[in-house]
Amino acid sequence: MIRHSMVFLIAVFLFQGGASIMAQVNDQPMTNADVVKMVQSGMPEADIIRAIQAATPNFEITDENVIALQAQKIPEKVILAMIKRRGPDKPVSHNARKPSNHPSVAKSTHKWEFEVHGGLLYSTQTGGWTQIPAAETYSLEGSGAQGYESIRASSWYLGDGAELIGATTSLDTVLTKPIVEPEDRMFGFRVGRALSKWMAAEFTFDRGGRLAMTDESLAEIKAANAAFKKFWQRLDVPGNTPSSSKSSIPAYGGRQIFTTGAIVVSLPVSERVVPFFTAGAGVLFSGSSTAGATLEGSYGGPKALETDTVYLTVTQASNSAFTGMAGGGVKVYLTSHLGIRFDVRAYFYQNPMTTLLDATHTNTANSAWVVKAKTRTGAPTAPDLQLLSGPGLEAYSTLSGPNITGLKSFYGYGTQRQIPITVGLFWRL
Repeated sequence: MIRHSMVFLIAVFLFQGGASIMAQVNDQPMTNADVVKMVQSGMPEADIIRAIQAATPNFEITDENVIALQAQKIPEKVILAMIKRRGPDKPVSHNARKPSNHPSVAKSTHKWEFEVHGGLLYSTQTGGWTQIPAAETYSLEGSGAQGYESIRASSWYLGDGAELIGATTSLDTVLTKPIVEPEDRMFGFRVGRALSKWMAAEFTFDRGGRLAMTDESLAEIKAANAAFKKFWQRLDVPGNTPSSSKSSIPAYGGRQIFTTGAIVVSLPVSERVVPFFTAGAGVLFSGSSTAGATLEGSYGGPKALETDTVYLTVTQASNSAFTGMAGGGVKVYLTSHLGIRFDVRAYFYQNPMTTLLDATHTNTANSAWVVKAKTRTGAPTAPDLQLLSGPGLEAYSTLSGPNITGLKSFYGYGTQRQIPITVGLFWRL
């Protein structure tokens, strides 16, 4: 009997409490905050929906409000009930008609984005001026040589000296163009911070490849080395030291590092696939080590030994330079926290590459090798080679031009471009 009485009293209490709640709902319009309180109090979802359906609605249903409700873990069915019962003076936007679990930028509450990426790098440089030292013509009269004149060459590997010995390939093509570029690999990371629904600020750290000699330049250096050997091997007779020519090229120069800040603007095309444009600026840092090449040749020894050495050094104007950046790509959202970015951008900067030329030679006292140039019929079809021996005749050597020190054979003055194409994996927090 007592048990039945208690059940009856509890039922009356719950009925009165429910009536009190409904009375409160009917007394004043229901707002977003009222729904949040009911959810946070643990009220069953079905009861909340019935209360929404029975109340006078005064809900704020916009993109921002839906995002806020989702952030407070309001069930989707409850939000849908609110949308259906919105007030007549509260128009709903197109995107707020149905809450979505798609990981779109527009409806995401994530503010930070972290990415690692890697890819290929393409490099170009435009503009530059060049110079190759010219040899001085001198007379062989009084030397005992059968001929009229020759030139005072500073090296057989380049310029007039290479032309005189009939070298089919010389260093001239190497000396008059950019011969070093970064390796075709780049990797790095990015950190982004959302500023608005479709705009973000971003910091990028990109590490480019090491500076290295281009394949074309390497081939031309080897060809100049072979042309030297081909001409002077005629002196490889018994009693003479064999002629030689060798080249050495440092493996790599320093790396290039790009640090940039940028603005990223996304385009509202799809929930999961979002194209974007980006632009910014930063600083390029280049390693201090340099790339280059050395060629060393000798012939005519031991009694009339002459040596010919050329050094090529490639440097940049500065170890740091201002760089602009522009690019674009597309983000593909896999989940609300994870995505893939395909990115193409270009770095523009002015930090010109310079090729420095040094050339030195040695002669043996009282001996000289003379490569004669005929004057009666113009340039010879086959160079005329002769050895002079006697006091002071070393001054008549064709390899007697001035040593060259730090000559800028190529100086780039145009804009350099580095174009990385990368794929990255990013996380949103």
